[in-house]
Amino acid sequence: MRILLLCLLFPFVAQAQVGGPGWGAFNRAVAVQDAWKGRPFRLTARVRPQVTNSVSWAGIWVRNHAEGGAVSFFDNMQEKPVREDKWTDCEIKSIFNKRDSVMYFGGLYIGPGRYAFDDFRLQVETTAGNWETATLDGMGMDDTTALSAWHMPGKNRGLQHAFDNGHLVIDASSLPASTEKKDGQKSIYGNNPQAGHYANVNGIKVYYEVYGKGEPVVLLHGNSQAIIVFTYLIPELSKKYKVIAVDTRLQGKSGDDGKRLTYELFAEDVKALLDHLKLKKVNLFGWSDGGNTGLILASKYPDRFKTLMTMGANLQPDTNAVKPFVLEQLKTQIAKLQPEATVNRRLWTLCLEEPHISPEQLKAIKCPTLVMAGDDDMIRDEHTRFIAATIPQGELLIFEKATHFAPFDVPEKFRQALEDFLAKHK
Repeated sequence: MRILLLCLLFPFVAQAQVGGPGWGAFNRAVAVQDAWKGRPFRLTARVRPQVTNSVSWAGIWVRNHAEGGAVSFFDNMQEKPVREDKWTDCEIKSIFNKRDSVMYFGGLYIGPGRYAFDDFRLQVETTAGNWETATLDGMGMDDTTALSAWHMPGKNRGLQHAFDNGHLVIDASSLPASTEKKDGQKSIYGNNPQAGHYANVNGIKVYYEVYGKGEPVVLLHGNSQAIIVFTYLIPELSKKYKVIAVDTRLQGKSGDDGKRLTYELFAEDVKALLDHLKLKKVNLFGWSDGGNTGLILASKYPDRFKTLMTMGANLQPDTNAVKPFVLEQLKTQIAKLQPEATVNRRLWTLCLEEPHISPEQLKAIKCPTLVMAGDDDMIRDEHTRFIAATIPQGELLIFEKATHFAPFDVPEKFRQALEDFLAKHK
């Protein structure tokens, strides 16, 4: 299932979206034209990896978003990796959803090496058998004028890009080797015996991992996610802070006792974990479901939080807060679930029934709070702005060219925003 809804962040299959120490990517955004909707498309490019180990590889990737941010399609060639030191033709094919509004695509590279990309082409089958090439600047990778069309890798990760003989070359020799496991997982986060712990709190076992030293920063993921989605954030944040990443109950490695799921219950789990760890005051970042939980925690226990950072949070599960098609799509997906899919049913139903956070609760939050969203988020823009304006020390940050999945869409900008906010209130 490739759909990503309101607070349903599909369990981490998209390394090209998250970042991390062992890989890199570049991308661009293209508006989906009305004439393309419902029509087949194909993205092609030539890729040449020069690597020094057997697990590094390169490829291209595509991610399409419907209006409001829901992901309708994603492919990053993880099942068709390019490893040979020769020019290889790559292709990703699918069909535009009739609700699609934006397409992101680009190149992906895993592990240390030197990676070349050339001749990107987006084609749409406008009529049967007739493939038209979209007119887009910079697709030929001919020279530096192409840069304005693409978001290139950041030099702060030691990645360098240049144009050589009419194609783009990325020097990623500074990347560490991939941590690929036999089961295909490429991240230690969420499955690290050295950093992982269980705490018996609030009637269940809660799994969490600890990295680094310093002021504590707690990370809470979204619905149907787990710690692994913070693969990009943890390495950098843990250089300055003690990062505590948590699997919310019934997700990741955390347990469950069958109680009806609510964000108040999630909040009590986290509060009990903080008590268990003897942490009197923490910084907290919550994404989607985690943001909802963070708002409840900071309003109910204001003295326990130094700062709060939320991404894509909402106060109620209705069309005043959430774009209508998201709720409709979620209801449709729940109706399609098999009877035995109780975990998904419980988690997804939570998004239709919760949260119920009042303006009075927001006004009870004492700590500086960074309220974030994408400019094409599933959460209504006016709703996000209301949250930021109602919290006494609320600050608003809207990421341009980003969706509900801004930590995936603009990973470096997102991480830097968290670090800047934490530093400001250190």
